[in-house]
Amino acid sequence: MSEGAMYQFQFNPAVFVRDGSPRITADAGALLLREMDDRLDITRRLAKVLIDPRDPAKTRYQDAVLLRQLLYAFALGHTRQDDADRIAHDPAFRVAVWDRSGDRPLNERLASQPSASRLIKRLADPRSPGNLEALRDTLAGGVLAHQRVHADARVQFGVVDTDTFPIEAHGKQPCAAYNGYYKKTIYLPLVAGFSARGDYNAPRLGDGFLHAILREGNAASAAGAEGFLRNASAKARELAVTVCHRLDAGFADAKIYNLLDGLGDRFVCRLRENAVLRRLAEPHLVRPAHRPPKEGYLHAVELTGYRPEGWDKEYRVVLVVVDEPLSDGRLDFGPRIFFLATNLKADSFDSMATLDLMLFAQDCGFSSQKSVLTQINPLVNNPGVYLLPPVIPIN
Repeated sequence: MSEGAMYQFQFNPAVFVRDGSPRITADAGALLLREMDDRLDITRRLAKVLIDPRDPAKTRYQDAVLLRQLLYAFALGHTRQDDADRIAHDPAFRVAVWDRSGDRPLNERLASQPSASRLIKRLADPRSPGNLEALRDTLAGGVLAHQRVHADARVQFGVVDTDTFPIEAHGKQPCAAYNGYYKKTIYLPLVAGFSARGDYNAPRLGDGFLHAILREGNAASAAGAEGFLRNASAKARELAVTVCHRLDAGFADAKIYNLLDGLGDRFVCRLRENAVLRRLAEPHLVRPAHRPPKEGYLHAVELTGYRPEGWDKEYRVVLVVVDEPLSDGRLDFGPRIFFLATNLKADSFDSMATLDLMLFAQDCGFSSQKSVLTQINPLVNNPGVYLLPPVIPIN
């Protein structure tokens, strides 16, 4: 390694990172992306399964090169299609994208904007549905490769988080629609993420996107969820022995509960409040007679006797009560409450961990996730109410 060099890249041993003042590029991060990409084998593996109708004798930019250029550009904030022509001459991008050793990439330029646009069109072409499936499978394959870097085995308990998020669309884009909630014209994709025990900051490697589908901007939260969750479950089983799904109230549907339970998966889902649940919760909303702690209360209780129409069996229902103080230290007129439905068993360690983490997913107002995790252990061990110590900070 040359004098003053800090790091040597495995994908091209001729490239060094050196602490120096001359500014050669503003996108040196592309080199780190290529190093990570090579170790996880993401773009090369994806390029092998894509359908490419181009004539090989007339093809200058192979799919692996085009994919790297597109994905690295997105990752570094170059999201406009016109950016392709600017980064085509960037030395860091050229070295990171090309499959050529030494300094040979510096003598080449990258693909132009029309070439990048044709790649996107080919990936989304309905006449080649295999390309879309390859993109989806690569998401889970990347998580699997990341997990195997840490250990050659599945995790014991994996959590799948499924949710929607908006992607704003401009102009007259196919299937984009106005969404009244976001007050924008958007796409509303359905995305699933995977993590070990529901913690994306865990030291165990192997978390990230698991599955995704693009939907119209005015689609309901649970539209297409049954098929989506079936596919996400199959992919998650390659990563975890026990799979648990965390879902918000938009997926509170008997068909979804019965599907996941029939697949042998676990689930924790927020229930929409209704008159029956409110009546069952009323006896547990009475505050203790003694002076309340300044941090407020958090307690949970399992409710029995609730089985709406469509449930194949009586799933467990947990009431969570968050009683937080006002700015002057007094408690509000009433607590905030929400309900969870789950098929986790009460004596399972996994149920404790999953319901603990579900509290944070439901935005209960805790300023410190770690402080809650260390104290909420007995949440569902036995039916009953558990008052947490007043050391838990509540915003």
